[in-house]
Amino acid sequence: MKNWGLSAKVYLAMGFLVFGIGAVAFNGFYQMNKINNVLQDISIVQMNKANKTQALLEKFYLQQSIEKNYIVNVEEGAFKTAKESIEKRDEEIKALIKEGKNVLKGEELQSLLSFEKIYQEWFILDQKVEGLAHDKKIKEAANLIEEHGRTLRKEAEAILEGLSSQVKKDIDQEALMAQTDYDEAKIFFVVSSLLTIALGLGIATLILRALSKSMNTIIENLSENFLQVTSASQQIAASSEELSTAATEQSASLEETAASIQEMSTMVQKNSDYAKRASQMALDSRGSASKGKEVVDSMIMAINGINDSNTDIMKQINHSNAEISKIVEVIGEIAKKTQIINDIVFQTKLLSFNASVEAARAGEHGKGFAVVAEEVGKLAQVSGNASLEISKMLEESIHQVETIVKNTATQVEGLIGKGKEKIESGTMVAKECGDVLEEIVHKVSEVTSMTNEIAVACEEQSSGVLEITKAMNVLGQVTQTNAATSAQAAAAAESLSYQANSLKSVVDTLVVTVKGAQEEEAQREVVKDNVRTIKKPEVKASVGYMKKVSGESYSLPGNNDPRFEEV
Repeated sequence: MKNWGLSAKVYLAMGFLVFGIGAVAFNGFYQMNKINNVLQDISIVQMNKANKTQALLEKFYLQQSIEKNYIVNVEEGAFKTAKESIEKRDEEIKALIKEGKNVLKGEELQSLLSFEKIYQEWFILDQKVEGLAHDKKIKEAANLIEEHGRTLRKEAEAILEGLSSQVKKDIDQEALMAQTDYDEAKIFFVVSSLLTIALGLGIATLILRALSKSMNTIIENLSENFLQVTSASQQIAASSEELSTAATEQSASLEETAASIQEMSTMVQKNSDYAKRASQMALDSRGSASKGKEVVDSMIMAINGINDSNTDIMKQINHSNAEISKIVEVIGEIAKKTQIINDIVFQTKLLSFNASVEAARAGEHGKGFAVVAEEVGKLAQVSGNASLEISKMLEESIHQVETIVKNTATQVEGLIGKGKEKIESGTMVAKECGDVLEEIVHKVSEVTSMTNEIAVACEEQSSGVLEITKAMNVLGQVTQTNAATSAQAAAAAESLSYQANSLKSVVDTLVVTVKGAQEEEAQREVVKDNVRTIKKPEVKASVGYMKKVSGESYSLPGNNDPRFEEV
């Protein structure tokens, strides 16, 4: 409760009183409702049971009275009227029994069921009496009524009277319960009211004591706060003056820093432009190197084509040599045929010689034949000479052809071998050129990527410098705002001093309200003594120092600058 506020404590006292009153009211309502339920049960349920029991008894008595008319008045009209009355009463009794079953419980219900059973026996007996009376057997009917009928009547009357007594007993018991509830409610109301009043007064006393103690503590705290506020207002005034001086120095430093950052931004922009140009030149070099690589690849393909052509030429020369060899073979065949001709010429000469011999032997008869043989010999001689010349020419042709074939094959093989060597050498050189150009393309790609990264970095640096410039401008505005704030703080210090005086007036009023005028005078003297003991803090302006950067100078805050103090 010590940490509770004034409103909480007042609400606690009021809440307790309201709770006590509510509890008393709730209990009174509960007891009244209880008594009301008992009275309603007596007036509605129990009285209804009593009325129905009494009605049942009266109608049963009426049935017995009507039954006697069977033997007293034997006229036809009276007999019929008595019968109709009994039947009507029978329906009413059955209806009452049915209603009683819905409201009665326990022993009362058992009594009703017993009566129903006896009544059913009596009604059967009544039917017999009716029959005897209708047959003019009056004496027998009277005996039946007086003997068995009386027994059933007494049993039924005893049951109904017992049921009526039970209902009356229930009514008396519930009336006693209502009286008991009323007495309990009255006692509880008196006791709870007294307890509520006593506890309410006790809690109010405790709260007032705690409140008085809290008010004394508040007065002491307010007095101390007044002294602290007075001291704080003087310190704020001194700090405001110091903050104004520091803000002026900071503003000058920010202007110089902003100029340096502007120059840096210009240099970063130039670097970005150079990086973009270098990137473009690297891209151009990459394109030229790629074209050179394509040309070298084309040259390698052309050299490979020349090599394939030389191979085809070698194949064609080999094929031509094979054809020439076939021609040589044909010439050889011709030489063989010429040899056969030489053999024929030799045989012809031999035949001509034999013919000349035979012609000489024949004498005159063989002269003509001798002339023919001579001419044949001449022709054979001419043919032999021609055959020899042809053989000689064929031998020379074969020799020349073989020599040409050998020389041609040797020269072509030499030329093709040298061509292959040159082609292989050119292919290797072209391949080396292609590898070098490919490496150049790769290096140029790396250079392009690096220049692009440099350009992006320069752009980011330029953007960062712009952001720093903006931040410096904002910081300059903040510095100006700080200067204005320091002026406002000085004004606030004056206002705080005025509020301190107002607080002192409030404390004096509170002291008078709680303790009286004498205590107020004593408290005022104590406050005056405390105010006189407060010393105004010394104001020490922060001394900055100068630092040169690139031929320019700017001031930095001193170590005792209030901007480095913890807030």
